[in-house]
Amino acid sequence: MQQTATKRNGLAAVFALLIAVIVGGGVWLAVAAAYENIRFSRGSEQILTLVSILRDFAKGDRLASTPGQDDLLFLLARSQFMQGIDATSSPAKLANVWQKPLTARLVQPALQARLEMSVPPHICRRLVDFFNKDAEGLNLYRIEARDDPQIMWGMVYDREKGASRGMITPLIACGEGDPSFVALTFALR
Repeated sequence: MQQTATKRNGLAAVFALLIAVIVGGGVWLAVAAAYENIRFSRGSEQILTLVSILRDFAKGDRLASTPGQDDLLFLLARSQFMQGIDATSSPAKLANVWQKPLTARLVQPALQARLEMSVPPHICRRLVDFFNKDAEGLNLYRIEARDDPQIMWGMVYDREKGASRGMITPLIACGEGDPSFVALTFALR
């Protein structure tokens, strides 16, 4: 009789431990997903803030006064318009939320800023989807992606060619290689 009670207590302890592990794992997954969503939000906010700063910088013909200079981050660092830029490298780099490099260069004569960044592949797909949703409202001209720096960019969105019709999908463009690369081209005026 006592041996049966001991077995029941041991079985109850095993079930309690199993439930605790399942609940703990569920909480951990929820926290990890929330953390990744916060990082994505901060990353897309960083891009939009940089575009806003570049648009402010482009006002008043600041870009016309520096012919031949297409490294926008270098210009921002030199004029002390923005902090945190590594202007010692060429091109100048800014670390994104995923601690990977982000560069920005001027596309002439259209006066556009091309932001190129390396990110994890799943973030590449999310960024493409996020910016593709309101491309016209953001004055976004082009979205390109690739998973290997040695291959050509895959066009995901092109305003001049009729939005994203006939373009490759973010899944194909971003691939599975880590890191993936995404390029966003915004109008500055």
